[in-house]
Amino acid sequence: MSLGAMLKIGREQRQLSRKQLAELIGANVNSIAKYEKAGEENGQYPPLPVLARLTSELNLSPARIFAEVAENPKDKEKFLTGWLRPLSAITTAFYSFEEIWAGMDAALHEIREDLTTKMPITGMKREEFRELLNRSFPEKDSRPAIIEEFYFDDEKED
Repeated sequence: MSLGAMLKIGREQRQLSRKQLAELIGANVNSIAKYEKAGEENGQYPPLPVLARLTSELNLSPARIFAEVAENPKDKEKFLTGWLRPLSAITTAFYSFEEIWAGMDAALHEIREDLTTKMPITGMKREEFRELLNRSFPEKDSRPAIIEEFYFDDEKED
């Protein structure tokens, strides 16, 4: 079964008109008609965010949709070229961001440990600490400000 046929059957099972469905997902009626013909000559595949809203509104299982898409050559091609590659790029970017964030978090934790255990700064005023940091890093480096704020996170500036 094509994606378009699945969308049409889902809409009919929910007893929704195209206009009602369009209002529910924030699309126009003509788009709904084209989405219901996806896989046909005059049809149009919905963008992935719209497909997500359609499947949610029509109570269609994404697993079932992807299984059906895999069986229909036209749907399969669209799925692979139009949806899966961009989704893969987004997923890769997200995981890269997660790795960067985890690395920054670990680095900040290590810096705080170093500051509290290895540096003789007990009793050092914030301004003295700032000067020490600024001497330790290249000019215009943002790390001294981050380290200072991290170390003095519960104190107000003098």
